[in-house]
Amino acid sequence: TINSVFGSHRRDDFFTLGASWRATPVWNFVVAGMHNRTLADGFNGARSTVYGVADYSLSKRTDVYLATSYEWTRGGWSGLFGNTTTNAAAARGSALNGRNEQLSVLLGLRHFF
Repeated sequence: TINSVFGSHRRDDFFTLGASWRATPVWNFVVAGMHNRTLADGFNGARSTVYGVADYSLSKRTDVYLATSYEWTRGGWSGLFGNTTTNAAAARGSALNGRNEQLSVLLGLRHFF
């Protein structure tokens, strides 16, 4: 049995939309977003994310990319990024950033074998 903070009734409405565009043979762009509305006994909240990726091919097997995402929560999900976590980024019981919004940026180099 999985323990849950929700009672026996929970409904999630989940929407997602995305697109990619190969601007040139070496440039590729991706944008997407998602929205999740959760309704449960005594709970009403929403979570949303938008993200984008710019990818530049250095060769057939190597590329560099810049990715960014912005996430926000409302209603019952408020404080999600301030709740405790058990992941490797923080010790058990440590808060993440303590906000309802979170911005992430990633720069990477990828090589396909």
